[in-house]
Amino acid sequence: MVLDWAKAFVMHKEDIWSATPRLSPTIPVQVPLTPPTGALKLNVDATLNTYPNTIGVGAVIHNDKGQVVAALAKPIIGNFTSHEIKAKAMFHSLTWVLDVLGDKIFLGP
Repeated sequence: MVLDWAKAFVMHKEDIWSATPRLSPTIPVQVPLTPPTGALKLNVDATLNTYPNTIGVGAVIHNDKGQVVAALAKPIIGNFTSHEIKAKAMFHSLTWVLDVLGDKIFLGP
């Protein structure tokens, strides 16, 4: 059955390729959720570089239009577990947000 299909494909491949546009495999893309109108969103990430025992922390604040308001990239020296890396990334990012936005931060009810 597979052999019959392969033979038919080879015999009619020109017809198949000319009639059907070639499509590349699609990779699902995560679309970042935008914050509500007038609000800001903080995205945080971290990476590990084992050679010099350093982690990199990155953070971006963007508005409801997707525009970057502020960004942070910071190396932190040390050897940490994955949980510690995530915690350090959040700590340094939130500390930075307080420095950048200060009194403009409102935490809901």
